[in-house]
Amino acid sequence: MLAQLIWAGAAYLAGREVFEFLVDREETPTSLPADGGRAPDEPEPRAAEASVGGSEPVVTWTDSAGEGELEGELEGELEGARDELREANRMLGYASAALLFALSKHPANRVLSVALVAVGVAPQARRAWNDSRARRRVTYSGLEIVQSAVELALGQLALTAAGWVLFSGGKRTLLLTRRKAEHELRASVTAPGETAWVQRDGAEVEVAVAEITLGERLVIRSGEIIPVDGRIVEGSLGVDQRALTGEATLKELGVGDAVLAATTALSGAAVIEAERTGEETVMARVQSLLQSTTSFEQLVSDRVTRVTERSVRPTLALTGFGLLTRGPAGVVSGLWTNAVDMAWVSAPYSMLNTIWAAARAGVLVKDARSLELISGVDTVIFDKTGTLTLEELAVSRVHLADAVDSRELLRLAAAVERFQSHPIADAIVEAARGHGPLPPVEGRRTELGFGVCAMVEGREVMVGSARLFAAESIALPSSLTRVHDEASAHGRSFVFVGVDGRCVGAIELAPQLRPDARALVGFLRARGLELMIVSGDEEGPTAAIARALGIERYVARALPEDKAAVIERLQRDGRSVCFVGDGINDALAMYRANVSVSLAGASAIALESAQVILKTGELFQLQNLFEIGDHFKRDQALIMNSALTVTAINAVGFLFVGFGLSAIVSLYSVGVGLNFFAAARPGFRRYQRAPAKRDDGEPLGPVARALPPAPDST
Repeated sequence: MLAQLIWAGAAYLAGREVFEFLVDREETPTSLPADGGRAPDEPEPRAAEASVGGSEPVVTWTDSAGEGELEGELEGELEGARDELREANRMLGYASAALLFALSKHPANRVLSVALVAVGVAPQARRAWNDSRARRRVTYSGLEIVQSAVELALGQLALTAAGWVLFSGGKRTLLLTRRKAEHELRASVTAPGETAWVQRDGAEVEVAVAEITLGERLVIRSGEIIPVDGRIVEGSLGVDQRALTGEATLKELGVGDAVLAATTALSGAAVIEAERTGEETVMARVQSLLQSTTSFEQLVSDRVTRVTERSVRPTLALTGFGLLTRGPAGVVSGLWTNAVDMAWVSAPYSMLNTIWAAARAGVLVKDARSLELISGVDTVIFDKTGTLTLEELAVSRVHLADAVDSRELLRLAAAVERFQSHPIADAIVEAARGHGPLPPVEGRRTELGFGVCAMVEGREVMVGSARLFAAESIALPSSLTRVHDEASAHGRSFVFVGVDGRCVGAIELAPQLRPDARALVGFLRARGLELMIVSGDEEGPTAAIARALGIERYVARALPEDKAAVIERLQRDGRSVCFVGDGINDALAMYRANVSVSLAGASAIALESAQVILKTGELFQLQNLFEIGDHFKRDQALIMNSALTVTAINAVGFLFVGFGLSAIVSLYSVGVGLNFFAAARPGFRRYQRAPAKRDDGEPLGPVARALPPAPDST
């Protein structure tokens, strides 16, 4: 009777500890605060420091650390990673050898097994002792050392060695996966460096953009991206400022006008004096990326650690129950009931595998927290220009003002423009391809600042802006100036065409919808997400894109602060927002959004501000990001839930069913296998590498122009 009372009392006390542990799990919030996605204890972001052309502020970022400091930090981190891997290899080697000797019946081999275990786990034991002493209680790592000591004292040598083989093998796998993921991330941001031509010592020299100093003079030609903020001192340029303003229009700049980094020179040539250069180096971007990955890995580890630390008391209670009811053998069984430690390695291993798999699928996760935040997003906001539309323009209308048909006008214009390297020229040449071979250009082509002139089939053909025709004293027909003003108001590009000294017509161009935009919108709608367009472009083009995609809500003519304000309002209403953009004017919105996404090839500040970059520049990869986030959430839940389930079954079986050591260890092994299956699964998943297709093989989202071709107007 007394033994039964002791058993019942011990079972009650131990069971209560286990129950409280299982039902009172401490969770970490799965979303970040609305203030730019920063946790309360994070440092403030790098300071915004620049304004553009005296207008509204535009955010640019700088790092306080110099390149030398960053190189030193990276070297220190690499050396620390190498030390960790060496220790894991050392522990695995000692534990494996100890396991082999433990299986032998010879007493000398068993003594050697004990010695090998002791030497192998000595560094871990030293850290556990210091940690427990600092906290003034038995920590989980200390509990593991106690468990090993008890097992060795009771002659369970093979069990002890096998446990450390599992632990050290898992740690080694984690470290190798971390190295693999970091290598993939480094490769993603250390692409060949950008270069520019500068004037030095009376000659033009090609140098890396990072080497450009204030006051240096850069030579910019048609088709080049301007790498610095500066001012034109010679020549003139037609500049595409979509990356800055979101408007797909050509801005004509001359001597004294300011030019901005990340904008594109579409025509002309000029010398620019650098007034502000980029301080962000590739080394800084690598450092920032790896710090984000490391900090999130630590966050994942900390979550598991909190659970494992809370499991110490229930484990000690079960150990006491085992000692009272089964003697020394029950102590080992009680210690092995705790299976939570299996998540210690597998949870961060799963996270690193997910980042590596995402990089292979073309999704560069700069801020790893977005892996768990993306699955909670309920609203997706798109910028328009460069995000939902292609960088390439398309001819939407041909306007006639003389006795020449539209095909002939396109052929003449394309013949002159085909040697130019900018989107307007490419669009005109592409539109003319269906009208037969292009006629040859006779003699020399002459670039005239805001256009180009050449002899074609005995006629002098001019293609360019209104300023070009004004400079040549060629009058523009009133019908064309009227439609020019209308097109400009709707954010479309407009090119006049002249033949033999008179203007005969004009070509209107508009951006194209991305071919994968429709498929992506369908996918997001199927998830039940709310969709919205917020663009700096005019009302007309923005409304046209929204209609083409079936998106009901849109905001046009939005300044950078307007985009951020829209996101803030949605967040105050309890929405979780993903913003997808690519321009300088998107940086504030990206900072404010819960998850921010940019496409490769976007403006430098958009790439810097985004948490996620779609590496191939294709919009459909946003679908991959959502699926990767879903998988990550499920994998993490499976890892933790399987560990807790095995722990609960072991505890109940040990208390009430009479589970022995072999049954408990067998269940523990099953849990380990399930954990590592869930953790390794991301590395075997394959994500979409091309836009979705219908059953008949046709693209689900065919290319569609924002402004469809219209009949010729006269």
